[in-house]
Amino acid sequence: MGGDVLTSLLMHPVSIIVWLGVLLASTCITYKTATARMFLSPLRLLTGYAGAVLACAILAAYSAYISPSEASAVWHVPTERYREVLQREFISSLFLSVMTATTGIALVGMPVMLRLARAGHAQLGWIMMASVAISLAWSLLFSLVFLSSATFWLKTTLQLIGLSIPAHLFICGCFCLGAGVPWKTRAPA
Repeated sequence: MGGDVLTSLLMHPVSIIVWLGVLLASTCITYKTATARMFLSPLRLLTGYAGAVLACAILAAYSAYISPSEASAVWHVPTERYREVLQREFISSLFLSVMTATTGIALVGMPVMLRLARAGHAQLGWIMMASVAISLAWSLLFSLVFLSSATFWLKTTLQLIGLSIPAHLFICGCFCLGAGVPWKTRAPA
């Protein structure tokens, strides 16, 4: 229910315009450096974002699915509304994950990738390790801010970390694959 309210607020045209403005502004600011232009062309950057959106769609489909029997028994969803509820949950999950992932890539991921490129480590392995570190830091920060009053704080935090790291790795991998990030750094000639 809370996710539906948040999604409806974020699907408002003004929210979408603000989100796209933040993406465009942060990407342009980050992209104007010489390292960025050497590392990723605008087309590769766009296909990287497309790869991240595809990863979000796969994750949203995975997280939104529940079996018809579970939907009926646990969530009391009538069988005639099952497909509608499943579609609404998928769209809600997709929209939230795309907004979060692309904003995270634009504000955090791109600057980290460009720093790795300047250091000569612009390869998939280093970027994936940075993604794990970012995911861990995000999970701990989220846990400290929102879960600090939870009775089982450590257990809940570990569950959050266990969910966020694989999702970050998958989205990061799809972005890197779409952007054509090299698997290995080329040795200087």
